[in-house]
Amino acid sequence: MKKIFIVYGVLVVIVIALIIWRITAFNFTLPFISQARAQVNGQEIHLLLAKDEKTRMQGLSDRRSLKKNSGMLFVFDKKDTYGFWMRKVNFPLDIIFLDGNKVVDIKKNVQPAKEDEINPPVYTPKAPANYVLEVNAGTADELKINEGSTITFENIN
Repeated sequence: MKKIFIVYGVLVVIVIALIIWRITAFNFTLPFISQARAQVNGQEIHLLLAKDEKTRMQGLSDRRSLKKNSGMLFVFDKKDTYGFWMRKVNFPLDIIFLDGNKVVDIKKNVQPAKEDEINPPVYTPKAPANYVLEVNAGTADELKINEGSTITFENIN
């Protein structure tokens, strides 16, 4: 009888550990459900969309990582010099500002803000933009994205 309780106890601990692992890994390991994507220089980037105030404020905060060839596209109704910061972002990014499909500015290898940093740096573009694409640091160089480059989007509406 005592052995049965030990076996059940071990199984319960394993199940709880698996549940905790899946919950904490959920946002980071599952493929993007969105069909939105960007095309640049013959390469495809799978996109998460931030189209409302709540998702734009959350952005990539609290994520542990971002899969290769993926990113987050911030969609705005009008062009402006929107500011971006790296508060609670856990990995460096390239921030690509676009006026329509044309890249107007890139902030490369932007580092996460320090945890104790009250006022982290705010990154704004040189020219008004209505899209902002955040990708892993180094992606802009890897995909040869420069000011003036064209990035096309699919399924972002």
